[in-house]
Amino acid sequence: PGGIDDLRAAHARLVVASITPFGQRGPYREWRTSDLVAQAMGGMLHVSGHADGPPLQSFGLQAYHQAGIFAATGIVAALLTRDATGRGQHVDVSLQASVTGALEHVPGLYNQAGLIPARQGTLHWTRYFRVGRCRDGWVMHCTLGDWTSLIEWVKADGLGAELDGPEWQDIRYRQAHAETLFAVLDEWAARYTVAELHEGAQLRRIPYAAVRAPEALLHDPHLAARGFFVPIEHPDLGVTVPYPGAPFRLEDAPWRMARPPRLGEHTPTILREWLGESA
Repeated sequence: PGGIDDLRAAHARLVVASITPFGQRGPYREWRTSDLVAQAMGGMLHVSGHADGPPLQSFGLQAYHQAGIFAATGIVAALLTRDATGRGQHVDVSLQASVTGALEHVPGLYNQAGLIPARQGTLHWTRYFRVGRCRDGWVMHCTLGDWTSLIEWVKADGLGAELDGPEWQDIRYRQAHAETLFAVLDEWAARYTVAELHEGAQLRRIPYAAVRAPEALLHDPHLAARGFFVPIEHPDLGVTVPYPGAPFRLEDAPWRMARPPRLGEHTPTILREWLGESA
């Protein structure tokens, strides 16, 4: 209604984000990709898997998730900048760069110690955590926390005498000898159910964790008490699906859960209300 100048001014304040395989610039900018390709090109596959096996794809669509997180962060930064300068900008997000920027320990170990991390199975890169098998499932071992309580518990079951020397009180010694330590803990854990080991560790202030199967989360009593899963009707499938809900709560701004939009469903609204164009 205000004319072309007002429209141009409105466009100058727009914050637009694009998420593409390799970003808007560079020799790969026209290449196509998938989440798996982005994980490989970004370096994630190289450090995922067992030492004697091939690189493994991380669970889920990790490249897409990381790109979405970085896009949201970039949009917030661009909006704050617009508040200060009055001008919008384009947030250019690359799937490959998002993966490379989310490799956690890899850049730090290389920059600080010149080390290139290798695949090491379920042993965490800190060497303080590893997944072990119980009688009926899996548990996350942890050698942090109250070490005395853990080793006394293991010894009470007739194991772990070789871990009772004074050198094992040093957390760095436990880190350096993680393979020996976890071998003993694996033998010990095999006597317990997941629930027994998890609950016993919690009572002793040892940060063990049950390794939950995804389908078990639908029946998790704590998630149920928080109302995490929300039943939403899916119009294309004709069924009601339990959608993951709010990962955090805002006291003054409750979440509103709804189904994802169909492809192009909101395009006319965006063109009309955000860009001032006719659909």
